[in-house]
Amino acid sequence: MKRVLISFSLKKIMLIFVLLVSLSIFLFEKFQFVSQLPENDQCIASFDTFAFTFPSHDGATQELILPLPPWEEVSKVSEISDRKPGDRFEVIATRHANGNHEIWFTNFRIDVGQDIILLLYLTGQQKWLQIDPKIEGSSTIVERVFISDDQLVWGVGLRAGRFVISLFEDGTGNFVEQQVIEIPAAWNLFADSFNHNLSDFSGALWTPDGKFWIFSAGDAIYSIDPFTEQISMHNSLEEYTSISSVQLNPMGGFIINGFGRTGYFSFSKDKLTEIDLPENEYYQGISFVDNSGNFWLTDGYGWRKPDGNWHRLHPDPLIWRWQTVALNNWRFYSPPDPFMETSDGRIWFRIYRSNQWKTLRSGIAWFEPVTKEGCWFTSEGAQIIEDDQHRLWMVVENTLYSYTLNP
Repeated sequence: MKRVLISFSLKKIMLIFVLLVSLSIFLFEKFQFVSQLPENDQCIASFDTFAFTFPSHDGATQELILPLPPWEEVSKVSEISDRKPGDRFEVIATRHANGNHEIWFTNFRIDVGQDIILLLYLTGQQKWLQIDPKIEGSSTIVERVFISDDQLVWGVGLRAGRFVISLFEDGTGNFVEQQVIEIPAAWNLFADSFNHNLSDFSGALWTPDGKFWIFSAGDAIYSIDPFTEQISMHNSLEEYTSISSVQLNPMGGFIINGFGRTGYFSFSKDKLTEIDLPENEYYQGISFVDNSGNFWLTDGYGWRKPDGNWHRLHPDPLIWRWQTVALNNWRFYSPPDPFMETSDGRIWFRIYRSNQWKTLRSGIAWFEPVTKEGCWFTSEGAQIIEDDQHRLWMVVENTLYSYTLNP
C-alpha cells in the first residue's frame, strides 16, 4: 500500500513539474520582447516600453524630453507677430526652388475659427519667412497646400459655394488666384460651404496627381481637378455619419475611418468597400497604409497584408484586455498610433501628450520590422515629413529638428 502511495505521489509531482515547465515556456513565449534597442541611436527606452506598457495611476508626470541624437536641432521657430500663446507648428511639405531648400509649416489648429499661419524656412539661408495665407486680391484663405512634381506650390480654399485654387508666386511671396470652381447648387456640399471651411472636414487632402478631395460625413466623396477645372461627386457616405480620419493608400485609393466602420475607396474602381477588422471592439480603424500595401491598425497592435491575413504586433493582447476591461485602466492608456513608413523601412508610432492624464507616456518611437530594432526618442508627438534627400523634419517645442536616413 505504501509503494502505491509513493508511486502516486511521484506521479503527482511529475505532473506538477511538467505543468510548471509548460507554463514557464508559455509565459516566456507570451512575454518575450518585440524589439531590441539600436546600437547608434540614443533612446528614452525601448519601443516595447513606449507601445505596450501601462502607466501607473498615480505615477510621475511625463517629463519633457526633446528629440535625442542622431536628431539634430536646426533652428528655433522665429517670433511671429500674430502668434498666440500655445501656438505650435507642424511640418506640411518640403520643396526645392530657386536654389533654396524650403520647409513649409502651418500652426496646429484646435479651436474653431483659429487663424491659419503659414511659415517657410530656407535651410541654406537659415531664414524664416511668414507667408500670408490670404489669396491676393481675395478674402479666401489658403487652407491646404500641395507641392506638385514641378515644385509649384498650390493652395485651395473654400468660399461660399466655390473652391478657389491658387498658386504661390516666388517673386511676390503671395498666393495668386488661378481658378474658381463652382459647386453645383444641388449638392449638399454647396450649402455646407457657406457654414464651414476645409478645417471642419476630417478628410480634406491633396493626392500626388494634384487632385483635391473632400470627404463629407453623411454626404459624399468629392474631388476637384485644378488642371481641368472639373469638380466631381463620387461615392455616397450616407452610412458614415462621422469621419475620424482619411488616409491615402499609396496603392491607389483612400482609407476612411468612421464611427464603427472602416472603408476603402479605390481610384481605379471609383468605389467604396467595407474593410473587415479583426473581432475586437477596441480597434478604431486603419491608421495608415505602408509602401507594401499593409494596413496598420490605429492602436498599433497589428497589420493586414495585401493577401487579407492579419498579423499581430502586440506581444500579449490578453494583458491589454485585462488592464482595459477588468481593471478599467483604459483611461490611463493611450495606444501608439502608427502614422508613417520611411524609405529605410521603419514604421513610426506616435502618442500626443495628454492634457487630461499627466501620467500617460507620450512622444514618438520607431520600429524596424526586419532587424526588430526599436527606439522611443522623444516625449512629444509631432508630424514628420521625409524629403527627397531622405532627411526627416519635425517641430518639437517650436524648434525644428532633422534626421538623415540611410535607406
